[in-house]
Amino acid sequence: MSKQTSLSNFFKQPSTSNSSSAIVNGSDSDVSENELRPPLKKVKLTSKILNYDERYIEYGLTYLRENNIDLPQCIICSMVLANASLKPNKLLRHLETNHVHYKNRNKDFFLRKLHEFKESKKIIKSFPTEDKKYLKCSYLAAMHIAKSKKAYTICEKLLKPCMIDIFTELFGSEYATKINSIPMSNDTISRRINVMAVDIEYQLIQKINKSIFYGIQIDESTDINNEA
Repeated sequence: MSKQTSLSNFFKQPSTSNSSSAIVNGSDSDVSENELRPPLKKVKLTSKILNYDERYIEYGLTYLRENNIDLPQCIICSMVLANASLKPNKLLRHLETNHVHYKNRNKDFFLRKLHEFKESKKIIKSFPTEDKKYLKCSYLAAMHIAKSKKAYTICEKLLKPCMIDIFTELFGSEYATKINSIPMSNDTISRRINVMAVDIEYQLIQKINKSIFYGIQIDESTDINNEA
């Protein structure tokens, strides 16, 4: 059986002799087949881009904004979470899982931590701003790591040192210095991938919302042993 069967068959009202005879016996015997079909409804999906709430500081998380999307960031470990994590239960889970000793701290404690966190970021911002080319290179590296499903640390521990040595040998230390300026830390790669994932999901939902019909291709089995 073909895997690409048209979905139009699922929207057709089945016609049988029993249903036809039932209609003949009633008062609506001259109703056409088109009038019996239920109207097609367009399924609408929402992107559900969540916004940060100031109350979330009680869970030890602030936020940063990338591409007009709020991403929760822990003020204790600096970890950046996905936009979908901007919910009280998920933020509390991060606090209880990673920083259980801060679980019973009050809001004032986290506000002081937030002040310290912002001061530390000011020190970092005092250095020259990332060039757009370096930023794009960072996203390109994150994209390839995501596609290869490798650990985020491979960029800083393996790829970057290799690139520095190669560029030093071929072009000199000046170009190697530029390679060293590309942000490739574990946290940076994680943040880049989260931003790209949110953006891809948003674009996909926007395209789906503009469509009336959907074509779905389903594999015979998704089980690795082909037993499902």
